Parts: sequence; structure tokens; C-alpha cells
Amino acid sequence: MSESESDEEGDEWRFTLEDIERREAEREAAVQAAAERNEPLEPGEPTLEGALFVILGMAIAAFALSRLFV
Repeated sequence: MSESESDEEGDEWRFTLEDIERREAEREAAVQAAAERNEPLEPGEPTLEGALFVILGMAIAAFALSRLFV
């Protein structure tokens, strides 16, 4: 193998420009998605359905505990 052939093989890049741009776009999309996930939650008004669900859960738990100790 001559010196010019080894120089030509060494000039090839490991990643293409498209690969780098795609990775940067994916990284930016991941950062954007993380920023959207980390937005603060706003407290809302309790709903009737939510309140009934909590009361039902407490009743089932109380019933189950009463059966364990009686």
C-alpha cells in the first residue's frame, strides 16, 4: 500500500454532516420535551368524582383493616 492510499483512507470521516445534524436535532427535541415535562403543576378544584374515589378508597381500607383485627 502506498502512502497516498493510506492518506485517502485516513481522510474519511467517521460521521457525516447529516448524522451530526440529526443528532443535534434529536438532542434539542429531548431538551424541549424535558422542559415541557418540568412545567409546574397548577392546583385545581377538587371534582366530585375525585372526592368520591377518595372516600370509597378510605371505606375499603377501613373495612379491610377491621377484618384483620376483629
